[in-house]
Amino acid sequence: MQNGFAKRFNRTYRQDILDVYILEDIGQVRILTGKWTRDYNKERPHEALGGITPERYEREFSSKQACLEEQQKSSKT
Repeated sequence: MQNGFAKRFNRTYRQDILDVYILEDIGQVRILTGKWTRDYNKERPHEALGGITPERYEREFSSKQACLEEQQKSSKT
């Protein structure tokens, strides 16, 4: 499955960066890649997360996790 993740990453990066921009130097590549990485890891909806952004997923997961931990503490007392 690891190969599938690499292929998906490469395809997405190519579509979003390499096919869109005429890159002039490595500095430009680094800047665009940094922006793309932040967008991909925080703001872009992901199919694997049910169509929500990683940032939203993290917030919801953290909130649910906190509730579960609180319930566990309550049940022990």
